[in-house]
Amino acid sequence: MTQDTFWEQIIEKIKLAPFVRITTAFIIGIVMEWFALVFLVLLFFRKLSFLRVYVVIVLLGALLRIGEREPKIMPSECMTVSTLRVDEFLSRNYLSCSLIAYSVAGEKTVHEGKGRILLELDTLYSAFLDRYDTIRLKTYIEDINKDKIDANSYRASLERKGYSQLAICYEENEIEIARNLEPYKGLKQLASDIQQRCVEHLNGLELSQKDMGILSAMIAGEREQVDKKVRNMYVEGGISHVLAISGLHVGIVFLFFNLLLKVMDRWYRMKVCKTVLIILLLWGYAFITGLSPSVCRATLMFSLFAVGSLSEIHSEMHRYNILFASAFLILLVRPALLFDVGFQLSYLSVLAILFFIPKIEQVVRIRHGVFRYLFFSVAVTVVVQLFTAPVTLYSFGQFSFVSVLNNVVVTTLLPVILFASLCYMAFPVGFFSIIIRFAFDVINYFLEITLQLPCAGVEEVVFYLSDLFWSFFAIFLIMIAVEISYMAFKEKQLLKTNN
Repeated sequence: MTQDTFWEQIIEKIKLAPFVRITTAFIIGIVMEWFALVFLVLLFFRKLSFLRVYVVIVLLGALLRIGEREPKIMPSECMTVSTLRVDEFLSRNYLSCSLIAYSVAGEKTVHEGKGRILLELDTLYSAFLDRYDTIRLKTYIEDINKDKIDANSYRASLERKGYSQLAICYEENEIEIARNLEPYKGLKQLASDIQQRCVEHLNGLELSQKDMGILSAMIAGEREQVDKKVRNMYVEGGISHVLAISGLHVGIVFLFFNLLLKVMDRWYRMKVCKTVLIILLLWGYAFITGLSPSVCRATLMFSLFAVGSLSEIHSEMHRYNILFASAFLILLVRPALLFDVGFQLSYLSVLAILFFIPKIEQVVRIRHGVFRYLFFSVAVTVVVQLFTAPVTLYSFGQFSFVSVLNNVVVTTLLPVILFASLCYMAFPVGFFSIIIRFAFDVINYFLEITLQLPCAGVEEVVFYLSDLFWSFFAIFLIMIAVEISYMAFKEKQLLKTNN
């Protein structure tokens, strides 16, 4: 295969996936912001007229990103008495809040608030708060980018998500919590209530406090009950993603119902009914988990995959087109999610699976069911680790070498835990409790063994933005090498068939 032939085939493939081109241009605009204006120069070259549409998309991404940044809604560098509504728990210390009202210390005037602000609060007090609680407390307001914060810090990541000001809580003992002061009604509130009821229902399983905390995080997204030691152990073992409901959980639900209803694929009308039913079940599961942003993203992605399955086109680029279309829709609504670690890991993981696994399936043929499952479990884990390692090192400063082993065990037992829990909520039988307890015993025992191995992982790694760029450039080169090798393999197979 000549170099020209290879690039011609790549260009032809990209032409079959318009959303790959559109989303890539949109992402460039989001990243570049004001610097995206340099693309206006391309509009003056007639030979590059075919790029005009993409220049407009780049500028759209830049404008939406700039317009999304939260304006300063309160005076900076001063003490205030603020009334806030808790919208989202970003971490144990940082909460995303809506400002209802505030008054500057020493002044009697109460100002009406509007907009989002970050609240920094001690974990001892944030543990007593629930979503949509209204709180009144003394805060010190400062700009989030004060003193030119380190680009790798958590504050810097929050600034990239669009926050401009930070409210630091003082005198925590004077926090006033009013759960019904200004009730917030909506789908998220309803989903949050359903989530709480599910957690209460799961308490009937009579698991240990440690396992109950993990189960609440896995099934309903309630991470507050997870013990700190357990959380650290899962992070060191490279399986912390199971504690936050994401694409893995939604993907398991999607695959399960897709296989369960496969008999409906024989007739097109029944296939349409199956697709609608799967989408409803996926969003029903999203409701149970509280409609968190990560679950909504994953549910939208797999809903589009379900709709895409109705098409008669089943090419490789069709799957990429669906993946990039879901990313474009999400970023169109909220461009700052591009800088969200969960968003990055979810889409990189799916991209890695779509690129590598079909090629491995064509090259490596394993007929035995058990060996096939084990081989592809390891293969999926390895390719996902390869794609997500730069983001993991840049965002968390650590990497687990035993995560491949741990993820094989977890991905095998997580579907068992997930569906045993859902079955228990429908039919509260003690048999499901035995299954879940056994699954947790296996995971925890295996995790303890792997963490005792020498060189189980590295911590406190300093990984700069330049390192992130060069790492992805190296991955891009690996992808090109794999694509060339795969094309050469297919040519050889075609020649053998013809002969």
